Amino acid sequence: MRPKLAALALAFAALLPSPLSAGDGFELAGYLGTSFPGYSQTFTYDPGPVSVPIPGVSVTQSGSFDLDASGGLVFAGGATLYFGGVVGIEGRLDWVDAGLESRGQRYDVSVTLPGVPQPVTAALDLGVGMVDLDTFRPWSVNLKIRTPGSVRLMVSGGISRRPDLAFTVEQRIGLGASTLDVPDLELDVSTVVLEGMLVPDEEDASRWGFNLGGGLQFRIGENVSLVAEARYFYFKKQTFSWSATVPDRTLSETEQMLLDATLERLPPVEFEPQFFLVTGGLAINF
Repeated sequence: MRPKLAALALAFAALLPSPLSAGDGFELAGYLGTSFPGYSQTFTYDPGPVSVPIPGVSVTQSGSFDLDASGGLVFAGGATLYFGGVVGIEGRLDWVDAGLESRGQRYDVSVTLPGVPQPVTAALDLGVGMVDLDTFRPWSVNLKIRTPGSVRLMVSGGISRRPDLAFTVEQRIGLGASTLDVPDLELDVSTVVLEGMLVPDEEDASRWGFNLGGGLQFRIGENVSLVAEARYFYFKKQTFSWSATVPDRTLSETEQMLLDATLERLPPVEFEPQFFLVTGGLAINF
């Protein structure tokens, strides 16, 4: 019986996952670099139709500004379990310090008066707004392949999951023409600063995406290599509303009416997180 039991034990052991062989290995890597986001959006808004109780008077007005993503510092860390030294399963976490900039803020008003050949106009430069985006920290699980040798080509890609996104906004917008001095042909245009958090419209919006990257490893020691890598991340677009806003001063009844009408017509932020990372670092093999 003992020889048969020994044979069965050997057969069972052969079916179990084997420990790392000489060709297998474990790798830890750290990266430092910069990001190149791909988001840009232009916002054009107005308070809606303006009713003037004077025959022959018409008012047209609109504002605009741009939100453009700006790159920042990137930190990343990854761990890869290799099988045969070539194909591996990689887990990684990236810290991406991307930001948003508000530029090109203008508000233009034109009033046409009866008997006046040229319209009365006003054009305001509203300066620069501030938009703070939380640090982006996606984690990923990838299939990774590398070539053998002292100089290795590597590629990896897989699924990624992003955290909740949060924006803090300080944005000056034009409310519209509040007074008109007909004898002097002068316009007063009200503005207000909006402050607060942008709120996602879809609480259950998908946070899953994908990443794809590649690079080179240069061995500088028995178990240490320099790494250079480029990587692309993509996540589904999410919509944010201009809510939880706080004016910078007490508004008149007319200004409050203009603000309410403007916010209803201000396009939402449609943020599509996609960006390239260019990084370098060290990899240690065990």
